[in-house]
Amino acid sequence: MWKRLTFGLSAAIAIAAATASLQLPSPARAAGPSLVIDAGTSGNQANAVGTIENCITVPKDTEFQMDVIVRDVSDLLAWEIYLDYDGAIVTVTDQNVKLFQQANLGSSVLDISERVPDGSGFHHLAAFDSSDPPTPDSGTGVLARVTFKAVGSGDTKIQFGDRDLDGDGAPDKATLMRDSDTRPIGDTNGDSLFDGQSTGAEVAVDQDCPAGTVVAPAPESASSGSGSLPWIIAGGVAAAVVLVSGLGGAVLLSRRRSRRAVVADDAS
Repeated sequence: MWKRLTFGLSAAIAIAAATASLQLPSPARAAGPSLVIDAGTSGNQANAVGTIENCITVPKDTEFQMDVIVRDVSDLLAWEIYLDYDGAIVTVTDQNVKLFQQANLGSSVLDISERVPDGSGFHHLAAFDSSDPPTPDSGTGVLARVTFKAVGSGDTKIQFGDRDLDGDGAPDKATLMRDSDTRPIGDTNGDSLFDGQSTGAEVAVDQDCPAGTVVAPAPESASSGSGSLPWIIAGGVAAAVVLVSGLGGAVLLSRRRSRRAVVADDAS
């Protein structure tokens, strides 16, 4: 009854392994889809990625951007992630989720992320492609471009976070990706959540990045330049939820084990 074939990355991995001796060394990458936060945006485009930097140093009161990169994904239609950070050092001021997914011809991406500014230390990013017929995306690119403001001196990691709300030892808020048949992407243990490799980044405010890190260029200005659209408030969010349901049962916001159904999270 499946409308599409399951992922087939093994052939690509085999080819890459066979030709590895002919290529320059590169950071190790796990098989299957993965996520990484790039501390710099230089060379990154909607469906192309430049050098990955894992730290940026900025002065206090400066705005800077980081990219959430998705690699080697297949048939992506909907996703959500949570960013963990120290709200006393940085605040999320803007975001653009209409990059990798929107680059596909016919895409109509809806942003249902948490509103900004957000200095809570746990920021929710989420989007889905509401196009009909579906136009899922495969490959590598910038899933989201996030603008931060340095509000305090110090060092903080920007990581993919999760939360166990009911204390049962399993996360209730965590990274989730779905394909156009509403199947989880990158789930290896059957809980519907993403289990692939996820790598964070770091920002050093009024100090140097730790030794050994690959440092991103300092921002040239405080302008966010993300190009994201103005927020759609209550009515627009409600409409987005209706559209998600129309895609086949809340593909983005349904996530937990079959023994415990959790309905849509509050996006605010």
